[in-house]
Amino acid sequence: MKAKAFITGVSGFVGPYLVRHLVSRGFEVFGCDRKGSAVDGCSVEKCDVTDAAAVAAVVKKARPDFVFHLAGQSSVAKSWKEPELTWKVNVDGFRNVLNAVTAANIKPRILLVSSAEVYGIPIIFPTPETHEIAPVSPYGKSKVEQERLA
Repeated sequence: MKAKAFITGVSGFVGPYLVRHLVSRGFEVFGCDRKGSAVDGCSVEKCDVTDAAAVAAVVKKARPDFVFHLAGQSSVAKSWKEPELTWKVNVDGFRNVLNAVTAANIKPRILLVSSAEVYGIPIIFPTPETHEIAPVSPYGKSKVEQERLA
């Protein structure tokens, strides 16, 4: 039986590369994004991570062994213009994924992609993970909260 992977934001910048990698390793790959855009090698569902019911339905259907959470609002500049949207997509969206996994009664390994923005203006280069967390943007703050949820 093939291992199953589920990718949020599957049609974004990284998603198609991850799909190819996983398929080449024998995974059955499922994904979701806001538009339901086709990605070769992957069964894609139209689903916005801010819609808890939709996320729950997709996760329940896929029943993945691995979750790769790539969906998110990734622009620091946009986070200053739309901080509520950034929080809704990044934090509430990730919470919806976690809640969907719990509701589906599955225990997949989950990969959450974070950002150096959690450190704010670093004083050590290269910046180690032990650096003080001090985000300065709404985007950075949303990534800190994602990490806390994880």
